[in-house]
Amino acid sequence: MTNVPLKIATLESLLAYHQMRLEKYLKSEIFSLLKPKILEDQNKKNLFLACLQVWSRYFQRIMHMRQAVSDLEPYRSLFLEHFKEEFGHDLLLEKNSDQTIKVEDTIIEAISSWFLNKMLTTSDI
Repeated sequence: MTNVPLKIATLESLLAYHQMRLEKYLKSEIFSLLKPKILEDQNKKNLFLACLQVWSRYFQRIMHMRQAVSDLEPYRSLFLEHFKEEFGHDLLLEKNSDQTIKVEDTIIEAISSWFLNKMLTTSDI
C-alpha cells in the first residue's frame, strides 16, 4: 500500500527519496492555496487555519509517539532533530488563529488518525 521503494536501505537513499517526494508534493493542489491572493480573504484564511489546526494536533501526537518508539541510528538522531523543529507548532498555530472557528471534519480526522496509526505500525525507515 505504500509508495516507498524497497531500495531504501540507507539514510542517504531515504533523504534522496524524501527530496523527490517533497518536490512532487510542492506541486500538489494544496499548495495552490498558498499562492498570492487565494488566502487574502480573511474568512477563507481563518477556515483554512482551523482545518489545519485539526491536522496540527494530530501531527504533534505523531511526533511524540514516533520519537518515543524510534530506536535505529541514524534515523533516531535525524528524527530527534525534526522533533525539535516541530515541537509546539500546534500551539503557535492555535495562538495565531481565530479561536472562534471550530472545525469538525470527519475526513481530516480519518486521514489524521490513519496517518498516526501508520507511524505507529511501520519501521523507522
